[in-house]
Amino acid sequence: MNKNYPVFYKQLTEPYREDGIEHMLNTFNELITFLFYALYPLLLIYMYLNSRSYLLKSILVPGISFLLISLFRVFFDRPRPYETFDIDPLIKKSSSGHSMPSRHIFSCMVIAMTVLQINESIGVLLLLAGEETGSFGAKAWTRDCPGGAFVLVGEPTDNCLVSASKGTKAFRVRITGTPCHSGYPSHGESAVDKFVDFVDRLRCVEFPFDPVLGKTTWNIGDLHSDNPQNILSPEIVFRLYFRTTFLTDEAVLAVLEGISPEGTDVDALGGDTPLRYWSDAEGIPCKSVSFGSDAPRLTGFERRAICGPGSILVAHTDREYVLLSDLEKAVDQYVRIFEKINNL
Repeated sequence: MNKNYPVFYKQLTEPYREDGIEHMLNTFNELITFLFYALYPLLLIYMYLNSRSYLLKSILVPGISFLLISLFRVFFDRPRPYETFDIDPLIKKSSSGHSMPSRHIFSCMVIAMTVLQINESIGVLLLLAGEETGSFGAKAWTRDCPGGAFVLVGEPTDNCLVSASKGTKAFRVRITGTPCHSGYPSHGESAVDKFVDFVDRLRCVEFPFDPVLGKTTWNIGDLHSDNPQNILSPEIVFRLYFRTTFLTDEAVLAVLEGISPEGTDVDALGGDTPLRYWSDAEGIPCKSVSFGSDAPRLTGFERRAICGPGSILVAHTDREYVLLSDLEKAVDQYVRIFEKINNL
């Protein structure tokens, strides 16, 4: 852990130590913990009276999981941050060791998922994994779980409802060359040189401008050429990722095949198509966005919406943040959105 952690922690928590906020946070933390632990036995009683088919699973899965995580904490014993560093914890604790994983958070999530199996209107929190690189959680949800009337996907949209989002298309590209000693480059062919030519051609492609989603853009990542510096590259492999529009989504593969130099393999890895979303909530602004999300994969819902606090312009940077005022605004807007949906 960073040696400057005490300074970081002080800066992070200082705004919450004024005007009774610290006391309120600790009280709220205790209240939430109590509510979840009170909810579980009430849930079991409800199942016994109304849904006995779920009862055994709802006892065994949380119970065994809680036991396993407790054993893990014993064997993987780690000190808590306030034991290691000279800090005053915002949420007051007196216990030592067994710092991870948090049994409170784990228990809350397991209980929430247990509620979800019998009442989707109560278990409204859907936790999805792998959103950044493949939407694995959303795919699993769509495969294994029922949908519903409406889903709201939280993304940093500046608290605007998304009217439409760009599609995504990913490709694995492999360009081959002929290796030789770099002192005699005329006796070989560098895959890196062919890659540069490929990128130059791609830059010259004029994709049509979409009146809703704007320009088609692309980015290169996971770039590899493992040749030593004194040998011309025999192979370069990379990922090419497009943000497509309604006008270009089906055209990018043909474009790539048309500009690829000899000795190039292009493998399509899939992606999502551009989509329009529900955005009809009076008083909440809407806009189109250029980023992807889990929303295209959540196909079991009659209506899908995207809205959330924060700005995509600071995402994946060292200054990523969300203002507290934006979070408060998002809560108010989510209530208004669900009221609107319920009245449709």
